Amino acid sequence: MRYSQYQAYAAQFPGKEVIDGVLYDTVQYPQAGALRLTFFNALRATIDLSNMRAAGQLPYPEEFCIRAIRFYVKAFPESTATAAAASVQLDAVNVISQMVNTGVLQLNIGQKDYGIYPLSNLPAGGGPFGVIVVNNVLIAGAACSFANNGYPHIRNTFTLAKPITIPSQMNFNVTITWAALAPVIRATNVTVALEGDLIRAIQ
Repeated sequence: MRYSQYQAYAAQFPGKEVIDGVLYDTVQYPQAGALRLTFFNALRATIDLSNMRAAGQLPYPEEFCIRAIRFYVKAFPESTATAAAASVQLDAVNVISQMVNTGVLQLNIGQKDYGIYPLSNLPAGGGPFGVIVVNNVLIAGAACSFANNGYPHIRNTFTLAKPITIPSQMNFNVTITWAALAPVIRATNVTVALEGDLIRAIQ
């Protein structure tokens, strides 16, 4: 392959470089449920919650080209009482079902909407999947469950047919809305991740 052909895959351009990147932000879904959560609008306390360096915008001269969107529930396995036959099992699977089946995600850049997506279209991709383990049915016991949004495979993601770029220093946020409150067993962190290309100044 000639050098000129390698240049088609160059990561650096005059004054800028382009690398794979992800912007993510985490908000707590309250135990009583929520009608609306807003992401990327504030700085979080630790790096596991968010990697935003400024609230609601990218610092100059950074830009970000969104190629895929993920929705991830940071749940943990928990033990709950086993529900009677034909009753709703109040466990992690139920929590995921309520959040995903009734939620809608909306991306806003510079006071303009760039997509409205049902959460059922936005799988988590990587991460744990769901199982329920129940004690001997002849014994009064409990069910231990864990679940997440979609099968845990890195390719299990919602990819945009047309990428969307967030310009430098332009306000943006992501909101998730629900038509009704969906109470959960306990408050649970949820994360929105935007995957794509980070465009920044050459270091």
